Amino acid sequence: MNDTFENTKGHFQVETSMTFKSIGRRHLRITTQPFQLQKRTAVLLSIEDITNAKNYERAKIEKEKLTAVIRTAGAICHEINQPLMVILGFSELLIDEIADGQIQEENVKEIRDQAQRLAEITNKLMAITQYKTKMYLSSEILDLDAASSINISDPNPDKEKE
Repeated sequence: MNDTFENTKGHFQVETSMTFKSIGRRHLRITTQPFQLQKRTAVLLSIEDITNAKNYERAKIEKEKLTAVIRTAGAICHEINQPLMVILGFSELLIDEIADGQIQEENVKEIRDQAQRLAEITNKLMAITQYKTKMYLSSEILDLDAASSINISDPNPDKEKE
């Protein structure tokens, strides 16, 4: 308002936020317009509370992000799962053909275990239910554990059983 009085130039839909003791933080859209009233400059002030609209907009953006993540994850899972199933199948065949105790058996089992770990990761990707990120180096990445409804704490739960 002070700037409108001093420069006799109005401001149109300036967005800001303010914190009120009784109702908390609110997003506001303010418009000012100077005019002459009995040879004196007056200012017409319009304040619009846009807090609900801002919250809706933020929720809509989060939903769009989640939708994009889910679609991307589904495409990645589809593409990864096909060769992964071949790797798992052939590693099982190799394990069956190798005599017990041979060094190759452990190597093939490690290939199988890592392929199973990839399968668990793709299952998590397919079970994303929310958009959650975490810091990675100097940027943010999707936090797969927090975003997925599947929680796999041990990446190799069957490792000791064999």
